[in-house]
Amino acid sequence: MTPQELSDKIKESTIAEFGPGPWDTEKFPMAYFNYGVFVLAPNGVSTQRAPKYCATALGASQVASLFVGQSGPIQFNGIILAEAMVFTGLLSGWSDNQLVPWLEFVQQNGKKGHVNAGVLLDYFNHGLPGDTAMRNAVAEVKALTFA
Repeated sequence: MTPQELSDKIKESTIAEFGPGPWDTEKFPMAYFNYGVFVLAPNGVSTQRAPKYCATALGASQVASLFVGQSGPIQFNGIILAEAMVFTGLLSGWSDNQLVPWLEFVQQNGKKGHVNAGVLLDYFNHGLPGDTAMRNAVAEVKALTFA
């Protein structure tokens, strides 16, 4: 899959689900973004997690396919499951009801870093040309994993 193909597929899913637009807010098609993730706060209140942080398995695998085989100092190393946001977890008292896909990257020195697949997928959800979305996603990987 190419970056443009991913952008086009997400746009097709968005139109199929929400109509042709224009929309007053960004839309997240359910084929690519998981609406079933809820965060439990320390006080017991449960709130839906923003879908932009929760890729589906399909969304994660398609955005991951764009990074497979890329040359350079940072290499794609696989998909792992973790909580949607880094501030959640037992130590903070916040927890998600399900894990979401993250892309794992590794530097030449063996250091690993992770980026939420939904965050990367969201770059292809804005109607940008595929190459622009990909440049933004690569910049996000560099900034979030090894800054």
